[in-house]
Amino acid sequence: MSTLKATVGAGAAGDTSEYLDRAFLGHPKGLGYLAFTEAWERFSYYGMQTLLVLYMVKELLLPGHIEHVWFFEPIKRLYGLQGQPLASAIFGTYTALVYLTPILGGFLADRVLGKRRTVLAGAATMALGHFLMAFEQTFFVCPALPGSRLRHVQGKSRQSSGSSL
Repeated sequence: MSTLKATVGAGAAGDTSEYLDRAFLGHPKGLGYLAFTEAWERFSYYGMQTLLVLYMVKELLLPGHIEHVWFFEPIKRLYGLQGQPLASAIFGTYTALVYLTPILGGFLADRVLGKRRTVLAGAATMALGHFLMAFEQTFFVCPALPGSRLRHVQGKSRQSSGSSL
Protein backbone atom coordinates (compact mmCIF):
# COMPACT_ATOMS: atom_id res chain seq x y z
CA MET A 1 0.00 0.00 0.00
CA SER A 2 1.38 3.35 -0.92
CA THR A 3 0.60 6.75 0.47
CA LEU A 4 0.65 9.95 -1.49
CA LYS A 5 1.70 13.04 0.44
CA ALA A 6 -0.33 16.07 -0.54
CA THR A 7 0.79 19.49 0.56
CA VAL A 8 -1.91 22.02 1.29
CA GLY A 9 -0.98 25.70 1.59
CA ALA A 10 1.86 27.73 0.08
CA GLY A 11 3.89 28.93 3.08
CA ALA A 12 7.21 27.18 3.80
CA ALA A 13 6.92 27.42 7.59
CA GLY A 14 3.16 26.85 7.69
CA ASP A 15 2.94 23.82 5.42
CA THR A 16 0.12 21.54 6.40
CA SER A 17 0.46 17.99 5.15
CA GLU A 18 -2.16 15.34 4.98
CA TYR A 19 -1.78 11.79 3.84
CA LEU A 20 -4.23 10.46 1.31
CA ASP A 21 -4.64 6.71 1.22
CA ARG A 22 -4.03 5.44 -2.33
CA ALA A 23 -4.50 1.71 -1.71
CA PHE A 24 -6.52 0.73 -4.80
CA LEU A 25 -4.12 0.69 -7.77
CA GLY A 26 -2.98 4.20 -6.96
CA HIS A 27 -6.53 5.51 -6.58
CA PRO A 28 -8.45 6.37 -3.41
CA LYS A 29 -9.52 3.31 -1.43
CA GLY A 30 -13.20 4.25 -1.79
CA LEU A 31 -12.97 3.65 -5.53
CA GLY A 32 -12.26 -0.01 -4.82
CA TYR A 33 -15.48 -0.32 -2.78
CA LEU A 34 -17.42 1.40 -5.53
CA ALA A 35 -15.93 -0.71 -8.34
CA PHE A 36 -16.45 -4.07 -6.66
CA THR A 37 -19.94 -3.21 -5.39
CA GLU A 38 -20.98 -2.12 -8.86
CA ALA A 39 -19.43 -5.24 -10.42
CA TRP A 40 -21.39 -7.60 -8.15
CA GLU A 41 -24.60 -5.64 -8.64
CA ARG A 42 -24.20 -5.80 -12.44
CA PHE A 43 -23.31 -9.51 -12.26
CA SER A 44 -26.51 -10.12 -10.31
CA TYR A 45 -28.67 -7.99 -12.60
CA TYR A 46 -27.45 -9.35 -15.94
CA GLY A 47 -27.59 -12.92 -14.66
CA MET A 48 -31.20 -12.36 -13.65
CA GLN A 49 -32.03 -10.53 -16.87
CA THR A 50 -31.20 -13.57 -18.97
CA LEU A 51 -33.29 -16.05 -16.98
CA LEU A 52 -36.17 -14.37 -15.15
CA VAL A 53 -38.83 -14.15 -17.90
CA LEU A 54 -37.85 -17.55 -19.32
CA TYR A 55 -38.18 -19.19 -15.90
CA MET A 56 -41.55 -17.58 -15.19
CA VAL A 57 -43.04 -18.46 -18.61
CA LYS A 58 -41.66 -22.00 -18.86
CA GLU A 59 -42.15 -23.10 -15.26
CA LEU A 60 -43.36 -20.78 -12.51
CA LEU A 61 -46.55 -19.48 -14.15
CA LEU A 62 -47.69 -22.93 -15.33
CA PRO A 63 -50.45 -24.94 -13.63
CA GLY A 64 -49.01 -27.16 -10.96
CA HIS A 65 -46.51 -24.51 -9.89
CA ILE A 66 -48.36 -21.23 -9.68
CA GLU A 67 -50.77 -22.53 -7.04
CA HIS A 68 -47.88 -22.78 -4.57
CA VAL A 69 -46.53 -19.24 -5.03
CA TRP A 70 -47.37 -16.95 -2.13
CA PHE A 71 -48.88 -13.53 -3.01
CA PHE A 72 -49.45 -14.47 -6.67
CA GLU A 73 -53.12 -13.39 -6.76
CA PRO A 74 -52.41 -9.79 -5.65
CA ILE A 75 -49.60 -9.55 -8.24
CA LYS A 76 -51.89 -10.95 -10.94
CA ARG A 77 -54.67 -8.48 -10.00
CA LEU A 78 -52.20 -5.59 -9.91
CA TYR A 79 -51.05 -6.18 -13.49
CA GLY A 80 -54.25 -7.71 -14.90
CA LEU A 81 -52.20 -9.97 -17.19
CA GLN A 82 -51.41 -13.66 -17.59
CA GLY A 83 -48.62 -15.77 -19.05
CA GLN A 84 -45.79 -14.16 -20.97
CA PRO A 85 -47.17 -10.57 -20.75
CA LEU A 86 -47.34 -10.95 -16.95
CA ALA A 87 -43.76 -12.28 -16.82
CA SER A 88 -42.57 -9.34 -18.95
CA ALA A 89 -44.40 -6.84 -16.73
CA ILE A 90 -42.83 -8.35 -13.61
CA PHE A 91 -39.41 -8.16 -15.26
CA GLY A 92 -40.07 -4.51 -16.19
CA THR A 93 -40.86 -3.75 -12.55
CA TYR A 94 -37.70 -5.57 -11.48
CA THR A 95 -35.63 -3.52 -13.95
CA ALA A 96 -37.22 -0.25 -12.80
CA LEU A 97 -36.43 -1.08 -9.18
CA VAL A 98 -32.82 -1.95 -10.08
CA TYR A 99 -32.38 1.56 -11.47
CA LEU A 100 -34.49 3.44 -8.87
CA THR A 101 -33.32 1.86 -5.59
CA PRO A 102 -29.81 3.40 -5.82
CA ILE A 103 -31.48 6.75 -5.16
CA LEU A 104 -32.69 5.41 -1.81
CA GLY A 105 -29.27 3.83 -1.23
CA GLY A 106 -27.53 7.13 -1.88
CA PHE A 107 -29.82 8.92 0.55
CA LEU A 108 -29.21 6.26 3.21
CA ALA A 109 -25.45 6.39 2.64
CA ASP A 110 -25.27 10.19 2.81
CA ARG A 111 -27.73 10.88 5.62
CA VAL A 112 -28.25 7.80 7.76
CA LEU A 113 -25.97 4.76 7.57
CA GLY A 114 -22.72 5.80 5.93
CA LYS A 115 -21.10 4.17 2.92
CA ARG A 116 -19.90 0.91 4.48
CA ARG A 117 -23.12 0.04 6.26
CA THR A 118 -25.14 0.98 3.17
CA VAL A 119 -23.01 -1.27 0.95
CA LEU A 120 -23.41 -4.08 3.50
CA ALA A 121 -27.18 -3.54 3.63
CA GLY A 122 -27.36 -3.56 -0.18
CA ALA A 123 -25.34 -6.77 -0.39
CA ALA A 124 -27.53 -8.40 2.27
CA THR A 125 -30.67 -7.29 0.41
CA MET A 126 -29.34 -8.72 -2.85
CA ALA A 127 -28.41 -12.03 -1.18
CA LEU A 128 -31.83 -12.23 0.49
CA GLY A 129 -33.50 -11.62 -2.87
CA HIS A 130 -31.50 -14.42 -4.46
CA PHE A 131 -32.42 -16.74 -1.60
CA LEU A 132 -36.16 -15.92 -1.68
CA MET A 133 -36.40 -16.37 -5.44
CA ALA A 134 -34.74 -19.79 -5.23
CA PHE A 135 -38.02 -21.27 -3.95
CA GLU A 136 -41.38 -21.21 -5.71
CA GLN A 137 -43.35 -20.33 -2.59
CA THR A 138 -41.34 -17.22 -1.76
CA PHE A 139 -40.77 -15.99 -5.32
CA PHE A 140 -43.03 -12.92 -4.83
CA VAL A 141 -42.46 -12.35 -1.10
CA CYS A 142 -40.50 -9.19 -1.79
CA PRO A 143 -40.36 -8.28 -5.48
CA ALA A 144 -38.10 -5.32 -4.67
CA LEU A 145 -35.27 -7.68 -3.82
CA PRO A 146 -33.13 -8.63 -6.80
CA GLY A 147 -32.36 -12.32 -6.96
CA SER A 148 -31.89 -15.30 -9.14
CA ARG A 149 -33.33 -18.71 -9.84
CA LEU A 150 -30.64 -21.23 -8.97
CA ARG A 151 -32.26 -24.32 -10.41
CA HIS A 152 -32.17 -24.67 -14.19
CA VAL A 153 -35.58 -25.10 -15.89
CA GLN A 154 -34.43 -28.17 -17.82
CA GLY A 155 -33.07 -29.75 -14.63
CA LYS A 156 -36.50 -29.38 -13.03
CA SER A 157 -38.22 -31.14 -15.93
CA ARG A 158 -35.70 -34.00 -15.71
CA GLN A 159 -36.43 -34.36 -11.99
CA SER A 160 -40.16 -34.51 -12.56
CA SER A 161 -39.72 -37.20 -15.25
CA GLY A 162 -37.97 -39.43 -12.73
CA SER A 163 -34.32 -39.21 -13.86
CA SER A 164 -31.65 -37.91 -11.52
CA LEU A 165 -29.32 -35.00 -12.13
